[in-house]
Amino acid sequence: MNFSYAVALILSAIISLVIAIYARRHHSIKGAKGLALAMTGLTIWSFTYAIRWLSAEPAAQIFWLNATYLGVIIAPTSFFILSMEFTDHPQVLSPRNIFLLTIEPVLTLLIIFTDSYHGLFFAGLQTTDTILDGGVWFWFNLVYSYTLILISAILLAINIVRGTRFYRSQSIIFLVGLLIPWLGNIVSFLNFSPFPGLDLTPLLFMGSGLLFFQALFRKRFLNITSIAREALVEGMTDGVFVLDSTGNIVDYNLAANAILGLHREHIGQQISACIPLWDDIFAPLVDSMEQSREVSLPGHPGKTFEIHLIPLVEDEHKVTGDLVLVRDISERKAAEIALVDSEKRYRLLFENSADLIIVIQDGKIAFCNPQTMKSTGYTLKELKQVPFIEFVFPEDKELVIDQYTRRINEMPNKKLYQFRFVTKQGDVRWAESRGMKIQWDGRSSTLNFLSDITERKTAEDVLKFQSTHDALTGLYNRSFYQDALENLKHNQTFPFSIIMIDMNGLKQVNDSLGHSAGDDILCLVAKVLQQTFHPEDVVARLGGDEFVIVLPEANRTAAQIATDRLRSNIALHNQGCLPYQRISLSIGVATSEDDESPESVVNRADHYMYEEKQQGGESML
Repeated sequence: MNFSYAVALILSAIISLVIAIYARRHHSIKGAKGLALAMTGLTIWSFTYAIRWLSAEPAAQIFWLNATYLGVIIAPTSFFILSMEFTDHPQVLSPRNIFLLTIEPVLTLLIIFTDSYHGLFFAGLQTTDTILDGGVWFWFNLVYSYTLILISAILLAINIVRGTRFYRSQSIIFLVGLLIPWLGNIVSFLNFSPFPGLDLTPLLFMGSGLLFFQALFRKRFLNITSIAREALVEGMTDGVFVLDSTGNIVDYNLAANAILGLHREHIGQQISACIPLWDDIFAPLVDSMEQSREVSLPGHPGKTFEIHLIPLVEDEHKVTGDLVLVRDISERKAAEIALVDSEKRYRLLFENSADLIIVIQDGKIAFCNPQTMKSTGYTLKELKQVPFIEFVFPEDKELVIDQYTRRINEMPNKKLYQFRFVTKQGDVRWAESRGMKIQWDGRSSTLNFLSDITERKTAEDVLKFQSTHDALTGLYNRSFYQDALENLKHNQTFPFSIIMIDMNGLKQVNDSLGHSAGDDILCLVAKVLQQTFHPEDVVARLGGDEFVIVLPEANRTAAQIATDRLRSNIALHNQGCLPYQRISLSIGVATSEDDESPESVVNRADHYMYEEKQQGGESML
């Protein structure tokens, strides 16, 4: 028995337990889960070891000495997990890897409590004092434990070298707290301990516990910095600093040093003591809500800064500090003032402009000129009531939303684009839009200039149709047909089929009934062709009484089916029409073979069509 040893170990167990409970309650913080597990293991280790020193019987001493391993085996693994969490290596802690990490500790416990049968752990060397020698598994467990501790120490050391100044100090504290007990374990193992028979490792965890307590409650590395550190980028032009819940400065970036004059010695001090006029400028912001304020700062005459405060919330309700951002908005304020002056100058232009001028803010129309109301048929009140996208033609809404989003977020966008809008009367009109992002009443908005181009679009459509379609029949013309052949050649679309058609007896109709009757027959043929073929097929009039159909991606079978359908539709038409309206066609069909050129396929189809015509096409009269 040794009462002094027992008291020291119980004190170490209590400290470890307090830290474990605190970490468990703050489990959402990075590293808290690993710390809670580690300190739980240390609590078990210290407490069972204390009972061993309170026991008088050797059998009881041996039993409780063995029981310490319930905590001993937890410590290395839990510190490894904690180091992975703290140094941002969460990918290592997959469910599979966690399972693998539990194998060695579980096997060690089984081997210890069955050692009397095999001697793998103690090898007959067990005593009531510190275990310094043993069997094969004793040495395997020792190497395994020290390997995990070594990996943890290396990761923390790397974090010290690469980390920022505040993270660096926390990593140093954590590394020292990790190494002290294991250095004590080495001292005990080498029999250099000044305390006979006592393993110093769990006792030294009392010192580690105090260091962890310092880190948690003084430096707060698992609290404030884990939430705010990622936001503190040294290259930011905005000043950023972090306060704890008592108003002490926890960290800051270089921009905060330039704007506010914060220095290294200010870390841990009250913000009101470090920044002049803090109470007048910043104190109204210190609250549990995210908020912003525009202020002037000492040492920066003529400049305006925006102070943005973000509470750092833990466990969804407890505010543990504040993240404060300081941004120079002098240029923006100057632009806003200039815009106010510009509004007065240009109001007359707005009111008399032929363009629709619209200010969109938060997705709704905040302002528009009289021409907008005239063109849409809505009053200003009606335009303001619903999101502006409700006035856009359905098929164009996605385009307009995308361009508005890009403008408001200052992303690359089309400087000029076209879309359709619907008037109150239900008419669809075309508009060409150009615009920019502005500040309207102090808030981000877009200024849009819309030109009504409905008449221009109508003319364009007519011209486009005329350039690609036959004026009489409305079918595609020769030019469009030739472009279709070029596309087949360029895209190497195989197979494809060509149907060449020549009307029989059109000259007889023109001679006997006049060209007007002939034109009517041509239009009837066009109608039958349009009813027969699919929209993706190219149905064209080459001129006179010649027609051609291009069937992309159509093999010989598909082409034959389409031809049979055409002959069937012609027969159906001829059954119910007047004699002079009867249709007679000579048809030639050809399908591409391998990489045969379109011109070759056209020639073959033309040849087959003339062969049929020579066999005697039926007259239409």
